[in-house]
Amino acid sequence: MTKKDDAAKAAANKADMERRIRAKVSCDKAAYSIQWRLLEGAVDEGTLSVAAQILQPHHYDDVETERALDGQCGNPRCAGKLPKPDGRSRGRYHFSVADKRVYDSEGLRRFCGIECARTSREYAAGLSVTALHLREGEAAALARIADPLGEGPRAYMKVYADLARAEADASDALRAAGVVRSPVEGLPVSVKDLFDVGGDFAFGGIGTNPHFGTPANPHDRGTGRIPGGSSSGAAVAVADGLCVMGLGSDTRGSVRIPAALCGVTGFKPTQSRVPREGAFPLSYTLDSVGPLARSVSCCAVFDAILAADGQPADARAPEPAALPSLRLLAPRCFALDDLDPPVAAAFERALAALSAAGARISTADAPCLDAAHALFAGGGFAGAEAAQIHRALLKTKRELYDPNVAKRIEAGEGFFSGADYVQLGLDRRAVIGEAAELLSQYDAVLLPTTPSVAPTIEEVSVSGDEYARWNLRMLRNPGLINMIDGCAVSLPCHSPGEEAPIGLMVAGVGGSDRRVLAVARAIEESLAARAELLILAAREAGLWRVPGGLSLLLRLAPTCRALSRLGERFWRRAVLGHLCWDERTRVRFGRTWHETACILVCGSRRPGAAACRAVVDGGTLERAALGLLERGQLSRLSAVSCRDLSPADFDARFGAARKPVLLRGACATRWTFAELRTRFAERKWHINDWERGGCDVRLSLGSFEEYVRRLADKDAEPLYLFDSSPPAALLDCLSRPSEPGQVVYVPHGWWHLVVNLTESVAFQGASAAACADYAPRFAAWIRAKLRAQAQMEGEGG
Repeated sequence: MTKKDDAAKAAANKADMERRIRAKVSCDKAAYSIQWRLLEGAVDEGTLSVAAQILQPHHYDDVETERALDGQCGNPRCAGKLPKPDGRSRGRYHFSVADKRVYDSEGLRRFCGIECARTSREYAAGLSVTALHLREGEAAALARIADPLGEGPRAYMKVYADLARAEADASDALRAAGVVRSPVEGLPVSVKDLFDVGGDFAFGGIGTNPHFGTPANPHDRGTGRIPGGSSSGAAVAVADGLCVMGLGSDTRGSVRIPAALCGVTGFKPTQSRVPREGAFPLSYTLDSVGPLARSVSCCAVFDAILAADGQPADARAPEPAALPSLRLLAPRCFALDDLDPPVAAAFERALAALSAAGARISTADAPCLDAAHALFAGGGFAGAEAAQIHRALLKTKRELYDPNVAKRIEAGEGFFSGADYVQLGLDRRAVIGEAAELLSQYDAVLLPTTPSVAPTIEEVSVSGDEYARWNLRMLRNPGLINMIDGCAVSLPCHSPGEEAPIGLMVAGVGGSDRRVLAVARAIEESLAARAELLILAAREAGLWRVPGGLSLLLRLAPTCRALSRLGERFWRRAVLGHLCWDERTRVRFGRTWHETACILVCGSRRPGAAACRAVVDGGTLERAALGLLERGQLSRLSAVSCRDLSPADFDARFGAARKPVLLRGACATRWTFAELRTRFAERKWHINDWERGGCDVRLSLGSFEEYVRRLADKDAEPLYLFDSSPPAALLDCLSRPSEPGQVVYVPHGWWHLVVNLTESVAFQGASAAACADYAPRFAAWIRAKLRAQAQMEGEGG
């Protein structure tokens, strides 16, 4: 292929990627829009029908949750309100005599009644788990597969175009009629050619194919890197959007290796979970059948269907495990030896991110894993069993085999005696028991899927020996899970756009498939939040200092649930960073920083503020403060009238003694926002230097007033207006009284708590230097006011 062809191919790939990104953004906006329509009151069946074509289950779950937070029934069909809690303790489960069913009371609390809960759950069950932008129809997928500049001609040996179109049309017709046979019905999939549709076989972790061409790894295609094997076409097809799921096989990592090297997700189930009938075998002992897809959720849904785990229509991914409750093992064993530096760094970053999110990461010796690796010596089960499977074919059709593969298969002949093979089985049984005992203490074990990033095709093709070396290196880590008869997910843990794809393997003992998938979902969401931020701003710390960063974040948030759950501290910084670039004179604040971000970007807020409003409007904070006073746990200020206090008295009793006091009648101007806003309407004020970020953030008094009224009571780090050069007119508010007022004098260095039971304004020094300049002026002003008061009283007799 010429450089011109390479450039054309790169341009076509870029255009296709841009098209898919635009489609994704458009579909995300559609999902977000329909969510908003479902949040307000009762909606009609037409709206629900449209929503069913757009939303995924997690979108609808958010709708139920948000409606419930706002006091509405979680079912969009219902206009009812949630009943007020009566304070009685109830059990976790509720039995309905009418329905003869047991309901989870936690879920029922979102609804005004059981019937609403039932119909809402039925509606959710009919939603597709696949994102709308991936449901483009068979025509788009077939067009991409046929594109001569793409990888379709190498990823696919045969395309059943007419059958795919017919089945897609049939699925669309059934769905329109309300018949949903499975959540993934009608979506394009690829099937590895070792299944009966192709009848070939697979052998190796590299993924090169001298017969039909090697599908290029999506990363660094200009150089040409291996895709990983042996499910190489499946991984490339998923990564390039040629299918939603690729069905593969895994004997020593053949699902997880290409998933890791191509930046997608792969799941190897417990061997007995998915039937292997119809798959050309490599190893009777170690072969497994599993899916490759874009996410853990997609893999989980397809796994449930492949395993006949319930009815296909009910196939769902398990809910993500609660990350803070997880115990995860990073074992000390050979699998962490000799890692490529990028792999080691990505693995350590992933562990650090999970630990920061609350997961308990343990390290412990794992001799059972070292023992499992030793059982692959001489080819292990696969060597002997593959030799038996291919014995007759190699004698008659050796010329049709890849020379590297034929050499490996023939090496299995005569290596084991019958007694050796029996002993290998006994040794494996012992290792499985030891691994089960170790892993029973943990929710999952974490390892790099492969010790290296994808090498170039040229590197592995130098010689047969070099091919063998790279092959064994790729098989090294994932093969452990096959040997202990476990299950494992490989999910991306690299920084997208910055690094070659790297996989994190989340594994467990045999039979723990659904639990491992739940743990992997939690890990995926935690790492996805970090990955999305890296995409947005290269570093998390830079997001709020990038023009448009907040807008971009909120547009992306609906596609990454973990982003939308970032804490208020994060959203506070994002909003303030946004204000560094914003030139508007007025900012509308919501009742949370997340809500404020939505207002700034979308012009409206998400519902759910009622619960927050109840805390403030109900006077909870005020009652708590007054309670402390009543119990004597706080000291009240001394209150002195200026009529009873001379300048000398003030200096002696409070100034020199550095004792705080409340002075009645010292300042008559009402320090209200209304008056201050009128006097300083055009001025913008610096806010306190947030988190030493050094950003120049300014607010008008009107915007600051709204912040105080709506958000300050709930803000862990309240904003203050700090200005090194306050206008002289502000001090005039102190010196030109017009009606009674009060001043609290708090000497520098005093700890103090102020609970504002009504609206009030504080004017104070912001630093030691400012206090040194301002405090004498403030004390002098108080003395002047006292002298003026005494003079007035003297003149009046």
